[in-house]
Amino acid sequence: MASPSNDPSRSAPSSGTDAGALARRYWFPVVLLIAVIVFITQNRQEIPVSFLSFQWRASAWLVYTIVVLVGLVIGWFLHRRRIRRLAVKR
Repeated sequence: MASPSNDPSRSAPSSGTDAGALARRYWFPVVLLIAVIVFITQNRQEIPVSFLSFQWRASAWLVYTIVVLVGLVIGWFLHRRRIRRLAVKR
């Protein structure tokens, strides 16, 4: 009979996540983030920017970074809204 300290079923509680599961779940966002960072860092020239009736010149990396951040914020708000809506349905 195994002693309680050597019994694998009685091991210390884990955090509920293992590295393999995290890697499988987040591999695409990580690859996408790396691709976005490479794309942004390679586009450093100035470009014309037009928004509504305003026009100016800005660094391409700055414009792309702002677009990515705005997209992340919108995605975060939509995700929170979806979670809240699902919680209300329960």
